[in-house]
Amino acid sequence: NAAIQWSNLRSVFSEMYRVLKPNGLLLVSTFGPSTMLELQRAWHAIGDGSPRVHAFAGIGHIRDALNEAGFFEAQIESEIARLRYSSVREMFRGIKHLGATNAASNRSRGLLGREKFDRWCQGLEQDQVDGAISLQFEPIFIVAEKQ
Repeated sequence: NAAIQWSNLRSVFSEMYRVLKPNGLLLVSTFGPSTMLELQRAWHAIGDGSPRVHAFAGIGHIRDALNEAGFFEAQIESEIARLRYSSVREMFRGIKHLGATNAASNRSRGLLGREKFDRWCQGLEQDQVDGAISLQFEPIFIVAEKQ
């Protein structure tokens, strides 16, 4: 739960379908593409073309993977939640504590460099509201039944 965003959704849902008993209920959550948009915008603003933020699947992709696995008429809902941090350092600690990481195989593996990192931090700090950096998350909640 909440870790499937790092996996192949079709494989994960197929395996979940396989192990569920008939009429078994699948309850799972993940994160959608509006998750950490502030970080994506900050990377884009400094011209860093590397995918530094994980690409989260949208509801349509999730629904397709569920249907392909055998689940039909799944209920899928999402919402927007925000976490607030007093500094970039606190935000990094919070993200690390959540266990978030970028699992993209095409992500940059090299060091960013101090100048780019400082410009990125400044971009985040410019968007502060009431002295805090706000980070958006899009939790997606899935309920599906095996027929």
